[in-house]
Order: sequence, then C-alpha cells, then structure tokens
Amino acid sequence: MIDITWAARPGMRTTGYLRRRIVIVLLLALAYYGTLELPSPYNMSLITAIPFGLAIGTFAAANVRGERTVLGSRPMVWLGNYLVRLLHDAGRRALLAAPGGAGR
Repeated sequence: MIDITWAARPGMRTTGYLRRRIVIVLLLALAYYGTLELPSPYNMSLITAIPFGLAIGTFAAANVRGERTVLGSRPMVWLGNYLVRLLHDAGRRALLAAPGGAGR
C-alpha cells in the first residue's frame, strides 16, 4: 500500500514540510502541463491522479495536526460549503426530474 501522507510525519521540521508542499505544487503544475501535451486517452488518468492524491494527503494531514493551510482559510471553507449545497441541490433536482424519479 502506498502511503500518500509522506509529507506529514509527526515531529518533522517545518522547513522540510514546506519543501514537500512546494514539490507537490510543482507536481500539480507538471501534471497540468502533461494534460495539455499528451494525447486524449492518457491526458486525464494517472498523470493527474498521483499529484492530486499527494496533495489531498498532505493537506488532510496538515488539517488533522491543526496547521493553517490555504484550503483551511475562511474563503475556501465558505466556497466549499457553498459548493456542497449547490451540488446537493442540483442532484436533488436531477432525481426529481428523472422519469420514475423520487418526485413521481
């Protein structure tokens, strides 16, 4: 099993942790560039899954430790709450409008 929280080990120095965040951001940028350059069947698969998995693991581990991150700022939390409500409402409307859906 692959440990995607390698950037968040307990007792790690802050400078090393910051370097790992920078590496993950660079990997995300490289993955974005790869999606533009690779042909269609390959541009949205593994090339983006690994950097996003590392980013999610890093930010989740920082959140568990109580560190401040960009994704934990007030505007990002507000945006996340708004998008959850928006997607919930869109899904509810789609279910109600479907033939034989919950509303009929």
